[in-house]
Amino acid sequence: MKQGPRQLSNKRYKKVTHCIFDLDGTVLDSEIVYHEMIKTICKKYGKIYPRELQIRMHGRTDFDICRTVVRELELPISRDEFDRQTEEMATTMLPKAPLQK
Repeated sequence: MKQGPRQLSNKRYKKVTHCIFDLDGTVLDSEIVYHEMIKTICKKYGKIYPRELQIRMHGRTDFDICRTVVRELELPISRDEFDRQTEEMATTMLPKAPLQK
């Protein structure tokens, strides 16, 4: 059976039930948002999140970032509390993340 310049296929595919998108860092520039969240938490405790530390945190897990920032900047909170604060901020800040250029 033909329709226009293409021939229709008789193949049958299973119904698509799920779709996975890798938005974080691929479609969305979430890195800048994460740095802003960390800067905000650090400022709250009178600390500065230096550029050198930001560079070192690139590509690390959330657990490792929280642990390292709390330890190296000597924040007066636990790693878990730091993680809780970033998660709380993420709900409002990540939806506003810009698209990758």
